[in-house]
Amino acid sequence: VAFDDIDAAEKAITAETAAILIEPVQGEGGIRPVPTQSLKRLRQLCDQHGLLLIFDEVQCGIGRTGKLFAHEWAGVAPDLMAIAKGIGGGFPMVLVDGFLEDVQRKALLLKQGLAAVADEFPEVIEGIRGTGLMLGLKCAMPNTKVNMALRDQHLLAVPAGDNVIRLLPPLTVTDEEIGEALKRIRVGQP
Repeated sequence: VAFDDIDAAEKAITAETAAILIEPVQGEGGIRPVPTQSLKRLRQLCDQHGLLLIFDEVQCGIGRTGKLFAHEWAGVAPDLMAIAKGIGGGFPMVLVDGFLEDVQRKALLLKQGLAAVADEFPEVIEGIRGTGLMLGLKCAMPNTKVNMALRDQHLLAVPAGDNVIRLLPPLTVTDEEIGEALKRIRVGQP
């Protein structure tokens, strides 16, 4: 089923369907948050048809979006959830007061800085997408070219679907590191 095509998802449900599995924020697919209304509609469909709603929060969970789990932004609860990557990566968030609030603050700082870069270089960056510190640069030119330019500036990023560059800084990134990254992104425009 295509991204955010809830009507197609409903039509795909058969007597053999046991669950609906979805990433609340697509990672590899281009850092695309699923709209709140779509997640709510999927919850309704699952309840209506007796299906499990499963969220894949392997990339977007464990604080990556500024909340413990990405689905919290929509207020929709899954029946099951996959979250291994964030836990296995050892993100230091257990028993740290204000940690997620600080992630949200840093995410806003980075997103505003990236928006300024996109405004400055519209021929390179078409837009910014994502939630929290799971952000993507929608590229106006091939994302592989932009990714190589970022690598030349010693910034590690990953091309994703829909001509996007994934930016996944550590949740412990400092304001200074965000500033340095933004400077390198500006300097490294192809």
